[in-house]
Amino acid sequence: MTELLKSCALSDGSNRILVLETNEELAESIGLALIRDVGLPMCLASSVEEAVAYIEDFPDNMVAALVGFEDAGAKSLLDCLTKFQVPAVVYGSDFTDDIRGKLSTLSIADVVTGEGDKLIAEVVSSVGRMVHNEEVTILVVDDSRSMRMALVRFLTNRHYRVVEAANGVEAMKLLNQRPDIKLVITDNEMPEMDGFSLVREIRKTYSKEDLAVIGISAKTNSMLSVKFITNGANDFLQKPFVKEELYCRVDHNVDMLQRIEIIRDLSYKDPLTRLCNRRYFFENAEEFLEQARENGQVVCAAMIDIDHFKQVNDTYGHDAGDVVLKSVATIIADHFPENAIVSRFGGEEFCVLSIHDSARGVAELFDDMRDAVEQAETEVDGLDLKVTLSVGLCTDRVDLGSMLKLADGRLYMAKESGRNKVVARTPGGLIRDRG
Repeated sequence: MTELLKSCALSDGSNRILVLETNEELAESIGLALIRDVGLPMCLASSVEEAVAYIEDFPDNMVAALVGFEDAGAKSLLDCLTKFQVPAVVYGSDFTDDIRGKLSTLSIADVVTGEGDKLIAEVVSSVGRMVHNEEVTILVVDDSRSMRMALVRFLTNRHYRVVEAANGVEAMKLLNQRPDIKLVITDNEMPEMDGFSLVREIRKTYSKEDLAVIGISAKTNSMLSVKFITNGANDFLQKPFVKEELYCRVDHNVDMLQRIEIIRDLSYKDPLTRLCNRRYFFENAEEFLEQARENGQVVCAAMIDIDHFKQVNDTYGHDAGDVVLKSVATIIADHFPENAIVSRFGGEEFCVLSIHDSARGVAELFDDMRDAVEQAETEVDGLDLKVTLSVGLCTDRVDLGSMLKLADGRLYMAKESGRNKVVARTPGGLIRDRG
């Protein structure tokens, strides 16, 4: 067995996946897959007693525990995992329905079956889900405190973050306060606002692609699921349910949201700089502009171009040019971290649409950005490359297309008058440059 997998030293404070496995070959395969696919090393235990000792000594370092079926029923292990809230994944070649039923009564987060590479892939996938679940917040809505507690217990055992509400009114308040909520699980019969009404209210603001909703009910009326879904729910769950069904439906909806986020990211982000692309800019800029002006704020459109960028590509190669583009993009984004749409329009050209309380001082903000780029050194193959920017600004209260056209014209002035400067119109109407 490799030294990497033998090491269970946790004195460095790093997180680990506890693996209780006596088959060293299988343990090594699991350990290597965990490092490769999840980015976390394993801590190997060869007995229940050793596993319990690791958890008790380093409870904050154990992200999850992988347990072979033969050890899954060990009370001392399960009590320890429950006490320190370490989710357990039980794995084996196959389980009968009877065995699965028994496992469902235990404090176990997931049950994985398979053989060989398939088993390893499923085990690692389950652990990876636990790690990513820590970034997902779920809102549980039910007037029954005992039901809320049960749902919270099930979901936190899978590392989901969970918040609670006793009715639809409380739920809407939480949704307005917590933009991180990705999934709502709601009962139907509740005081003040029932589940159907809650779903309708949610859909006035959030689409199915932005916020998933699972309706639940103890009634056996087959039309309940239809009513929930036609009112805007993504899914429905009939009470009573086994926790495995809850996990399947929750995981399915979270996976769906994550896939949509990935697709949106591919559609709206420039792959090189990770800034917004032209498509995102033009799909969102009009609303951004209107909302700012309704609030009495000033909007600035900035057209930005890297000076003599072709020379960088011709002299040092396109790989070096890509490094420079990423460096410049980072500086621009860092100067406008909020209240702005920062995008790469193509090539060496960028556009920033930013919100300000006043037009005064806007040119200075962009000149600070220009100066930061001028002072920065980008290391490429041992060479320190330096570039400059030309910037054209427009804060005129005109439509978006006219703003971009005016900013582009002032960018042209900056280029023609020597580059490495910001050209803007002052409140008095004069064209001024800085740089």
